[in-house]
Amino acid sequence: HAHFAFKVPRALTVHQDVGVAGWATGGGHGVLTGAYGMGADNVMEATVVTPNGDLVTANKCQNKDLFWAIRGGGGGTFGVILSLTVNAYPMPSLSTATVSMTARNGTSAKAWWRVIAGIHKEMVKLQDAGVMGYYTAGVSPYGFQYTMFQPNTSNTTSIDHLISPLIIHVQKHNDSVDSSSFSSWLPVWYAIEKSMPPGGHAGLNYGARATRLIPRKAIEDTDSLAETLEIIGDRNEAFAVSSTLLLPVKQMLKRLST
Repeated sequence: HAHFAFKVPRALTVHQDVGVAGWATGGGHGVLTGAYGMGADNVMEATVVTPNGDLVTANKCQNKDLFWAIRGGGGGTFGVILSLTVNAYPMPSLSTATVSMTARNGTSAKAWWRVIAGIHKEMVKLQDAGVMGYYTAGVSPYGFQYTMFQPNTSNTTSIDHLISPLIIHVQKHNDSVDSSSFSSWLPVWYAIEKSMPPGGHAGLNYGARATRLIPRKAIEDTDSLAETLEIIGDRNEAFAVSSTLLLPVKQMLKRLST
């Protein structure tokens, strides 16, 4: 185990509007989630000041209910967390791949969302293979970017092979979209964190977000997914979809049972 101090939050987070404790106790996902689990999965112990002023230690052996609650219940919800003891791992290497896409002039909403729905079906296969990633898809203008990660590799051969069906799917729709893709390999995963600009914000931020855990059955029904996205997208020009692929199904079920 390793005891993390707050001087290293960027090793664990992307956005700076949460600290280590807020990130982990809120669930906590990142570039390495597909390999090592959520931040909450890796909390081994916490020192907490409870609402009645008691200083307690929460782990699997003592204050078990509190330990269960803070691993996903949100930072500060059940007390003030003074320290966390978390799992530590050797620094892995990282393969990355990015697929970007924009709609050609004249592409209809129906055609655009059908391409996006088909990509989701390929994402399921990538998730099962242990590849995780983040994507965003917007309406005005139509745009899409999907970045994928595979840790503990020595080159891009594996990730190139795994994403090839997705690229083939996109290229089949060259009459509707312009697309590009590239892959890279990093000897240490932290290199990608250093390349990311600082994130997070404070103050006024106008917008509304809704989060849904979408079942695999909905993703694999390409026609229904495309129709649903088209209906939602037509209602608001500012509509955007942002999705995270975290863990293969078997790993997710295993973690939910612990």
